Amino acid sequence: MNVDLIHRTASDKVSSTSSFRVSGCSRSLIKDLAHYKLLIQEEKPKKWDGFEFKIPKSVEDMSFKGDMAREFELDMQRIEYCYRKWKKKLKKKKIDIIDAESVLPGCCLTNLQVIASDEDIKGILAIETGDSEIKEFAEMTSEIINSNNA
Repeated sequence: MNVDLIHRTASDKVSSTSSFRVSGCSRSLIKDLAHYKLLIQEEKPKKWDGFEFKIPKSVEDMSFKGDMAREFELDMQRIEYCYRKWKKKLKKKKIDIIDAESVLPGCCLTNLQVIASDEDIKGILAIETGDSEIKEFAEMTSEIINSNNA
């Protein structure tokens, strides 16, 4: 995952607000950020060529018990195959193609724009523990904010 600062509005009276571009994150991060009531916009690809995915940490950690990561990859390939098949069928019938949002799993990679206050980021860092994507997001944005304030 990469996080870049788009815009920062600094204020002495209220918490400063920043806009970030987050690339290469999983779609499940959308749900996590929404839980913290952050303003999120997913960047829709102009042309859909298939999807990339991120193997969830829980699956990676379980790989010593068998080839779970490989099985996960095969399942993602099957999902992509089904998506392409139905997209082709609907196109032939001149029916609107299913919106990718409703069929793609949370592990698919996406790009987001997120607006968050400094207090929002501090709140996430105070609550989130362990090795999670939302904690990684908060740590990266906090680092950007701190280097911007210096």
